[in-house]
Amino acid sequence: MRMVPKLLITNNFILLTLFAAANLTPAQAAKFTFGSNQNALTGLPSKTLSDDGFNMLLSVGFPAGAVFCETDSRGVSIRSQDLPDVIDEEGADKINLLSGTGVPPGSAESVEFSFDKPGVLTELDFDGVKDEAYEYFLFQTATSPDLYFFDSFIGTMGGDPGLIDVPGQVVFLQEEVGNAAVDDKSFPLHIPFAAGQLFTITYGQLNGIQDGQLTGNGARFQGLTVHGVPEPATGLLAILGGVLMALARRREF
Repeated sequence: MRMVPKLLITNNFILLTLFAAANLTPAQAAKFTFGSNQNALTGLPSKTLSDDGFNMLLSVGFPAGAVFCETDSRGVSIRSQDLPDVIDEEGADKINLLSGTGVPPGSAESVEFSFDKPGVLTELDFDGVKDEAYEYFLFQTATSPDLYFFDSFIGTMGGDPGLIDVPGQVVFLQEEVGNAAVDDKSFPLHIPFAAGQLFTITYGQLNGIQDGQLTGNGARFQGLTVHGVPEPATGLLAILGGVLMALARRREF
């Protein structure tokens, strides 16, 4: 009977163990939600939040010096009215347009965030994006075209989707069925990102595109979901496994 060298058995066992570890490790999925001060964001300009292996740095993007307000149960907003010569019409209750001599005309509040590891953004949640006022959130990042998130009811409650003319892609938010808060959700999304890559969400509205249009008064950011990606080490494990197998075959003969 032909004997199989011990080295071959040992190396094959290591190889199988390596591939099992690589293939059975699930990618992380993290969900960050805002509102009811659950993240203690109120009064802060930025904070690092953690969930399921992801660390997210959340910051006020514009204007500089503004702080978050998370007291409302429907999401996080921005407080800018304490800044010199800045008029924040909706106060701390919304993410909205600004006026006053302290900011350029037409300025809007914005939120920025990034993560400490690569992943895929799969969902964004908002509240209060009104279709009648053509309110939207502009989403910007390096690995995606500019996305304009409008309410999906445009066209059924006095709006006209054909009147939307923006320099980017239009995404219609969907209502979450059965949610008493009547959340606006975006789905599905698949936007890959690198560690440290910056995301920006800016409030906006299209004014004067139809008679009788309501005036926008801002909206809130409710949360997001991200998923992990396979570790780069997986490819390295495959290479090392091939080397081990080659060595084992050489010893066998």
